[in-house]
Amino acid sequence: MSSPVYDKWQQDQLIPQKGNKEPKHCVYFKLVELQDTTKFACFDFDHTLVKCKSRKKFAKDKDDYVILYDEIKPKLKKIYKKGYNLIIFTNQKGIKNNKISKDDVMGRLDNFVNDIGLPFSLFISANDDYFRKPCTGMFDLFLEVYNIKKSKISKRSFFCGDAAGRKKDFSTSDRYFAHNNDLKFKTPEEYFLDYKKDIDDSDEDSDEDSDEDSDVEDYHPKDFIADTVGDDNPILLPSKGINEMLIFVGLPASGKSTYALNFCKANKNYKYINQDTLKTKAKCLKEVKNGLKEKKSILVDNTNPSKTVRAEYIALANEFNIKIRCIHFHTSLKMANWLNMYRVQTQHKKKIPDIAFRIFKTKFNTPELDEGFEEILNIKFKTSFKNKKEKKMFNKYLFI
Repeated sequence: MSSPVYDKWQQDQLIPQKGNKEPKHCVYFKLVELQDTTKFACFDFDHTLVKCKSRKKFAKDKDDYVILYDEIKPKLKKIYKKGYNLIIFTNQKGIKNNKISKDDVMGRLDNFVNDIGLPFSLFISANDDYFRKPCTGMFDLFLEVYNIKKSKISKRSFFCGDAAGRKKDFSTSDRYFAHNNDLKFKTPEEYFLDYKKDIDDSDEDSDEDSDEDSDVEDYHPKDFIADTVGDDNPILLPSKGINEMLIFVGLPASGKSTYALNFCKANKNYKYINQDTLKTKAKCLKEVKNGLKEKKSILVDNTNPSKTVRAEYIALANEFNIKIRCIHFHTSLKMANWLNMYRVQTQHKKKIPDIAFRIFKTKFNTPELDEGFEEILNIKFKTSFKNKKEKKMFNKYLFI
């Protein structure tokens, strides 16, 4: 990467998809020259360093803030003198939702930095994507623009934020952001008010981690699933000699598409139907009919939550007098949500919105044979890994 541009707001984004004016990812950042040290004091912004003067949920303009605690300014000056570089990582989805302009968000940060009188590197996540905490995008970008190797960062570095999963907190995003980036975690009360002296006043170089208990039980996949595909899952075998229709049923991000694509790759006579690809149900039904006319077997890889939705595909199968099997994926809602975030983190895919999970839950009818299925196969979510590195990555992250 070229030399950093200092003291000027910049934007980093992926190229928008064709016909989509909105960037897939978006983050704004402003850099300062770093001290010659690998110690980093990283902070959330709202409710960690400042709060709204107006007492509203979203700031109304660039002047709508007050410093959260009197102790903040002297504490920041003290750690800066000890050689810590200061960085702010803040989620500001209000920009995307038109709750506040990006200029006002930038203005609030600039005004805060001027009030404190210290150099801060600033990072703003504007979308619900890989750059948004607890995903690591902002921290990864920080490492990239400064050309810093993660392995060289001092173990004394830390991240301080208010979203710690306590009863009063709106989420665990800050605590998980610290975990996902291998940083020690502090709440503002711990760090600035010494509620618990995880970093002693006399020496910010302590290596002790925060021992404040979270009121939220962490959901970690390694605690809930097996490492490899187990024998308790039925094996989906292709139909021999006659065509058929396979209708997949399951939550978004439940592992259906990976399973379906692997199956179709091994069984070329199955035509793959997916609404994410075709965009509308009408196109899916049209392609199903075309495939049946071509005497192909069909695999419908959609969520297919209700009897009503499934009935339209079943009717087409009956029209061509072929058998129908249902493949029902039993992935828990917690696991599906985690997998959704995992692919945002590792593949930089667009996050499936929360409403998609709620709609599935509302519409869901358990598949039954009397819908017209010859067989229903129940598939539990299992994992398999190509190597130890892939397994380690899967077991690393915590998400909301």
